[in-house]
Order: sequence, then C-alpha cells, then structure tokens
Amino acid sequence: MIYRFGDCELDTNLYTLQRAGQTIRLRPKVFRVCLLLLQHRDRVVTREELCAQVWPEQFISQATLEGVIRTVRQVVGDSGQAQSIIQTLHGYGYRFVAPVEECHAKSMGEPALMASTRLVPSAAASPSQTDVVTASAVPAQAPKATLNHEQQDETTRYGPVRDGQGMDSRTGDLGEGQARRRRPSMGWQVARVGLVLAIVMLLIGGWWVLQQDVRERAAGPLDKSRIAVLPFIDLSAEGDSAYFADGMTEELIAQLSQIRGLTVIARTSVMKYKGTVKDVATIGRELRVGTLLDGSIRKMGNQVRISAQLIDVASQGHLWSQEYDRELTGVFGIQSDIATRVAQQLRVQLSAGEKRRIEEQGTENLEAYTWYLRGRYFRNQWTEESLRKAIEYFEQAVARDPNYALAYASMADAYILLPFFSATTRPLEVYPRALAAVDQALQHGHAFAPVHTTMASAKLWYAWDWLGAEAAFKHALALSPNDAGVHRRYAWYLITRGRQQDAIAVMHRAQELNPLSPWITRNVGLVFYWARQYDQAIMHFRKALEIDPNVRTAYSGLVYASVQQGLFAEALAACQQMVERWGRDPWTLWDLGYAAGVSGQHAQAREVLAELHAQAQHVYVRSLAFAWIAIGLDETEQAFAWLEQAYAEREPYLTLLNADPVYDRLRADPRFIALVQKIGLGK
Repeated sequence: MIYRFGDCELDTNLYTLQRAGQTIRLRPKVFRVCLLLLQHRDRVVTREELCAQVWPEQFISQATLEGVIRTVRQVVGDSGQAQSIIQTLHGYGYRFVAPVEECHAKSMGEPALMASTRLVPSAAASPSQTDVVTASAVPAQAPKATLNHEQQDETTRYGPVRDGQGMDSRTGDLGEGQARRRRPSMGWQVARVGLVLAIVMLLIGGWWVLQQDVRERAAGPLDKSRIAVLPFIDLSAEGDSAYFADGMTEELIAQLSQIRGLTVIARTSVMKYKGTVKDVATIGRELRVGTLLDGSIRKMGNQVRISAQLIDVASQGHLWSQEYDRELTGVFGIQSDIATRVAQQLRVQLSAGEKRRIEEQGTENLEAYTWYLRGRYFRNQWTEESLRKAIEYFEQAVARDPNYALAYASMADAYILLPFFSATTRPLEVYPRALAAVDQALQHGHAFAPVHTTMASAKLWYAWDWLGAEAAFKHALALSPNDAGVHRRYAWYLITRGRQQDAIAVMHRAQELNPLSPWITRNVGLVFYWARQYDQAIMHFRKALEIDPNVRTAYSGLVYASVQQGLFAEALAACQQMVERWGRDPWTLWDLGYAAGVSGQHAQAREVLAELHAQAQHVYVRSLAFAWIAIGLDETEQAFAWLEQAYAEREPYLTLLNADPVYDRLRADPRFIALVQKIGLGK
C-alpha cells in the first residue's frame, strides 16, 4: 500500500518514504510509528498505545517517544510548531491530520532505482544508531531517445505508449506487411490474456497477504494491561439477582479503573457480551484487550459464592483463578482482593493512594449496598422512568446508611441527568435536589471519584462555575483515569471553553475505554459537530446508529450536522425517522421545527410551533425549543425573548452558546454577547 500526503509517499512494501525527489528508507521503529499514525488517522493514538504496539513489553520513556515523533516530523517535512501533519494533543497522544490518499503499490515492472544514500540521525537514537536512510532516486539506465514529458511519464509508468488505434506506437515505422506478419494468432492472444490475468491475480493475492502482514505487525501483540471485565454470570437459584451480578461487574470495573497502570474497558462495551457465545479470542480482538476477567456469582440466603478467573487472550490460558465462599457481608473484601490480585498478576505496581482507594468501602451496611446496586441497575437503563426509579432506590440506600457517599453521588447524578432525558423536566426542579445530594456526598466521601464527577457536572451544567468544574473534573480523572464517563463530560466542558482539539482528544480517549458504546460514539460526533467538522460528525452519528438504531440523539445530531452542510432534505428525513420511532413529543418537534424553519419550510415550522404551544398547556416544554425554532424562522426578537427565559430556567444547554452553530446567526448581536457574558462564557 502507498499512502500519499503532502509531497510524501509512504510505501509499506519497500519500507520507504519518498519526498521531494528523494527516497528515504526508514528505520523499523520510525516506520512503524508513522504507519500506525497513518492507519489510525481517524482518531488520536495515545502514547500508551504507541509504546505498546511499537515497543511491546519494553519500558519507553516519554523523551524517547517524543524523539521518534520528532524524527517522523523531520522526514515528512513537519515541525512541532506547525503540526500540519502530526498533531500533538498534550496529555493524550498524537493524531495524523494531513489529508491522505491510499493507492496500491507500484508494479514490479517499473525501472529500478539506484540510490545514493546519506544518513539522517534520529533525535531519539543513541549516538551509534540512526533512524533514517535517505536515497535520491536516479534511473538505473537513461532512456536512449528523448521523449516529451507525457510520453516519458506513460513509458515509465505503464510500458509502451499506444496510439489512438490501440496499436503499439513502436510499430509506426514498420511497413503494413511487416505489421501483419507479426500479428499473433487468435489462440496465442487468448493464451496471453489468460497468462496476464493469472499474473494479475497472483500479484493481487500477494499484495493482500503483504498488507495483512503489515497490518498485523502494525497492530502488534495484545497489551495485557488493557483489560475487560466481562459480565459476571448469575447462578443464583432465585433467578432475581441479575442486579447483583451486574453490580459486581460494575464495581470491579470501578475498582480497576482507579489503577493508572491499567486500561479498563467501560461497562457499556462489556455488557454487550452478557450471555454471549463468543470465544476469548474474538472478544479480545473486538475490544482490543490482552486480558479478560470473567466470573460468576451464586447467592444462597446470606451466603455468596464468587468465582473469578483472569484469562490471557493471546494464549487463552488462565493467569489466575479463585473461588470465594463468604457471607454476603464479605462481598466488599472480595472486590478489593480481586482488584489487587489482578494488578499483581499483570505486574502493575500499585501506589499507596491506589491501594487505599481499592480497600476503601463505600458502606458496611449490606442492606444499603443492595438498594444502591438496584439503583445503579435502573440508572444504567438511561430513560426518564428508569432514572426516577433509580432515585427512589438511592433514597432507600441513604435511609439505611446516612453516610453512604456513593449513594448520595449517584442520586445527585440521576437528578442532574433527568433534564437531558426528559424534555418536560424543569432544570430548576432538579437542580436544588442535585446540589443538596452533592453536598452530602462531599461530606462523607471526598476520596471517591464519582463524588467529584457529579460535583463537576453540577458546576458545569447548572452552577456555571467554570473554574470549579475544571478542577473537579481533573480531580475525578486523577482518582479514576479509566472512567470513560468522566472523559465524556470533561470533553463537553472543554467545548464550552473553546478548546475543540482538546475535546476531540478527550473523546477519543473515552472511545478507547468504551469502544462499543453507541452513546460514546454519538458524543464523538457531537464534539466534531461543535468543532464544525461536519463530515466527521455525520460519520460518527451514523456509526452510533449502526451499533444501536435506537440512539435518539444520534438522529438529532444528523439533523443539525446536515443543516449546517445545506443538506436540508436529509435533515428533514432524519426528523421523519424520529417521528416514526418516538412520535411527536417535545424532543422531536424541537428538531423538526428548527429544521423546517432553517430549510425554508416556514409553514411547516409554524405548525410545529403551534403544536408545541398546545402541548405546553399540559406539560412543561423547554424555552430553548421555542428559541431554536424562532432562530430557524429568522425571528430574532422572539429568539432572544425565549433565550432570556431559558437563562432564567437555568437551561443546561446554554453552556454551548459559544460552541453550537445554531447560534451563529445571532453572534454579532449585542444581546447575544451580553447573554454570553452573563453565563460567564465571555472572553
């Protein structure tokens, strides 16, 4: 395969890079880093991933990696300041950002090249090493006759030039009789065509095998420190302990996510394997993990039996297994022991803080813990009804243990999320309750990452305390660096602050931790939409719907990204799909009214507006819905009146005033600038 970008061509067959008339033969590590970035140019490649793929089972310092990146930039004509080809996303990794064209490798029949070589030392290499060998390209034999530019190009690339009649131009000097005498028989022509086809098939087959080999070598061995906790199987006779088994899975994910030396796949992705018949190798390949933690739970009255096993994906052998027979009250110790054993088996050194957090129990009250697990079970269904049910269970948990910080944090989080899942929930209805629960959580559990995540979310979406939100997000990530949900919310914060590229990098990290989640994929699309990279946004919205066609907000994303590209028919079609799936509720009418207005279908937009006003007689409808439809109709006075009402209601979506393209029509208006200042988003 040949990758073309700028004035460069990277050839995976010859392990060379051609630039400005020179052929540069790259050292293996430099080549693999460059190729890995090229092959994954749709996302950020983390530093950990680069080290694991290029230097498996070796410790590579940050300075060494940065030196290799500098060498790659040097040979492709980039620099650390320009970053027009390879972009550094500090704290996360690197991304190949230049436009790339892929084409098949050149044929074997091209003229050979003689190389005059010179060595270019790598900034990362030792004095005795070099990473790049440069060769200037010179034809092995000069042509005997001078051709014009087009002829020379055709001769060099494709062989003899043929005239308009399809004859070899070299026969032009032959007499008609000579040409006739040299014409081969029909049988020979058929045989020659067959021979050519056979050679072509062999070349294609060889190229495919070579590309498979290059991809496998670029992918490298599976990283054992990337681990997935598969859903624990409920073997209880009662058959009503699914919440307990799922809770054990989630708790172990949370425990292991606190260990910085591991990369832990998030709950949403692993729960797709509940009841699966897929083998270890398939799951490892799909999740790109080197280790799986599997297990089962059997509850018998006040007793519990938990079996756990750590599996190496590459060999499919057991690294460790253990069976625990305890009273239910001992379940907390089992979780801590499993997390510690996993770290030991994977040779990850735990810091004192990590040990302390793993051993720290949220509660010693088993009844409170059971109510808490039930609440988490319903919270993870992500609907308005399930969130309200979860709140009831969390209230039961804190009633039995008033010091249960994690239950308070989960309750606050459910309140915070309600307006995002219900168009008829007033933000001011839940905001005070969320803050009260956050305060309780902070009093009783300052060391728990979910407490700081919930506090950061409250400061971001409701308090509009930007400095406090960032500090809380960073604290949560320091306590639990593998939590995809924290990365997702932190990306929203970064977007509000105008840091689009940082937000994209953070969302790619979230996607690495939760690769099969349609919600995370949709959120990647949202970040690209807010960064005005609409093609990327649409691709991710569609990918989210491929994973799960019921992700409503992915349809909504398609509506707004399509509008920004002037694809009004596609936007209205996405609205129609939402109407067919979810009816004409406030969420759907919000999107439909805006899309109809901005696409010039003003009569339809006004009908939708009237329908929303009629619904508002019976249920609460967000003021922002009326504001956006007014923007679509270009009714500026009405739009500002509704935006002021949304501000009074503490509308969380107003945090995107600086980011969302919907507001581009209003940005120059002094009233919009004043509103941005009131929220604290002014520069």
